[in-house]
Amino acid sequence: MSEMHHCTRFQTIRREGSWRQSGLFREREIETVFVCKDCGRERSRRFRKLVAIEKEASTSTVVVGPVLRRLARNLASASRNGTDIRAEGLIRRLGGIRTEEDIERLAAAGPLRLIYRRSSGGLRLHTIRVLEHGALDEIARPGVQARRARVLAEARNNVRSLVNPEAISIREILGTEGAARLDERVVKALASLAQLLESGDATPAKAFSAQVLGSSKALSAIRQRLERLVGPLQRLGIRDWGGMVIMGGAGLRHLGNVDIRLGSLRCVGISSDDILELHELSVPPGGVLVIENLTPFQACLEHFGCNDSVLFLWSGGFPNRGVKKLLEEAAHRKASIRVWCDLDLCGIRIARLIHEMTGGIATPVLMDPATLEESATVCPLSVENIARVRHDLEQRPGALLADSLRAILGKKAWIEQEALLHNAGHVFAKLTESLTNP
Repeated sequence: MSEMHHCTRFQTIRREGSWRQSGLFREREIETVFVCKDCGRERSRRFRKLVAIEKEASTSTVVVGPVLRRLARNLASASRNGTDIRAEGLIRRLGGIRTEEDIERLAAAGPLRLIYRRSSGGLRLHTIRVLEHGALDEIARPGVQARRARVLAEARNNVRSLVNPEAISIREILGTEGAARLDERVVKALASLAQLLESGDATPAKAFSAQVLGSSKALSAIRQRLERLVGPLQRLGIRDWGGMVIMGGAGLRHLGNVDIRLGSLRCVGISSDDILELHELSVPPGGVLVIENLTPFQACLEHFGCNDSVLFLWSGGFPNRGVKKLLEEAAHRKASIRVWCDLDLCGIRIARLIHEMTGGIATPVLMDPATLEESATVCPLSVENIARVRHDLEQRPGALLADSLRAILGKKAWIEQEALLHNAGHVFAKLTESLTNP
């Protein structure tokens, strides 16, 4: 005969009761119970341990007026990155003695679940859970879902045939199911960014905002959301100074009736439109070094200032039309071209684009796995960027610098160009070796 089991080890679990009707709401109780870790049997107790009550609408009979629509907009904004909102902080921020009452009225009409917890012997609203973001947005701004669907369809159509690597990445973002939940301003901005990349233009942030979003200040409200999706906008052509080509070192430019000899000045900034009028380009013997960011560009000018054999060209992220024109002319003359960018996915895509536009002449420097391993300062790779790197490797496993992407993924870290300047002697030695051995 088997020995009778005696429960000695217990664990606490939350148990949800059945939904029941209560006025305009249906509600259920949440309690904690003790169960045996070995057999799962519940331990009897004299009093129930009620920890919360959840309430949500059973029928939508409440008329939504301006006050509730304004509250819905606040809730939609507060829950943009999740589903749960702490009620105490929201009520404190919104103020007004009727805020909690308005939240309950909105919950009776919309897709919200109100969670009340025990506090000081009573029940207090603790959490507001958004059950369906789309329905909440529709209450906040009637017709928003239809407008969002229309804007998304137009955006997808506008980016359908783009070939720039970063524009393709934006097209893939717009093609996901999650794009249907994006703010329509974000959707418009993404499509316009992709088209800007494809054209090779650069534009001031306020001009882009006014043209795409209808207000010079609208971009600032969504910029963080955009940059979480695509990275820094400056690299994609959104700059305060518009299309500009900055270069230094050596070489001769014939622009219209003007000859510009770079060696006579520390550096020269010329608008992209003027560069497009380039008649002739004399490339120095050391060729061209394209540098993505301004600080490393300036560091190279300081270090190689007396060297009249190299043309240093700042790309400012993805090359604009003027930078493309110079690189195409240099490639036409079979000049040696090197490209140095941040060692991350976007930098690698910039290097790949320059490599392709020069017919394979341009080669990357300081962008190999060894550079990643040798760097003492690295930046952690975000969860979103890990997914983007994996997707790129799946799509282009044999592309230029794919081994560097694998190293970035393996280390879950990337390098800014500026971080390498902490060991400037080593960096400039590598660059000198590359520039003197085309």
